[in-house]
Amino acid sequence: MTEIKQPIEMDITEVVKATGLASSAIRYYEKKGLIHSIGRKGLKRVYHRDVLMRLALISLAQQAHFSLDEIAQLSVNQKVPEINRNMVHSKIEEIDTKISELIQLRDGLEHILFCPEKNHFQCKHFQDDLALSLEKNKKRQLK
Repeated sequence: MTEIKQPIEMDITEVVKATGLASSAIRYYEKKGLIHSIGRKGLKRVYHRDVLMRLALISLAQQAHFSLDEIAQLSVNQKVPEINRNMVHSKIEEIDTKISELIQLRDGLEHILFCPEKNHFQCKHFQDDLALSLEKNKKRQLK
């Protein structure tokens, strides 16, 4: 006869200790449908131990700059998580774009730091950067 394992239960205090997350964050994730409690023990919410894996996935996704809505679509709501690779690919493209923008910003700041002109506003490169900045603002307003 096969032995049926009972689910290991953890109250919210134990989940907080195991994850380092604030209890308010855990309750918020539950409210958003990212995790689910399995009941209550007195006044405390009780979770199955699998919640630790889901919370780790949420934390990892947040570090990768996924919003909570994106995380909900990514995999967390599934009974057995399966990560949406198309969403991951899109996020990689977003991050690559951001990296390119940050490199351009750093290069511009380095030019300002080492510019041979006494007045930056007399520098052709700096004037080009200013014009480009205004163009980017216009494009953002059109979106």
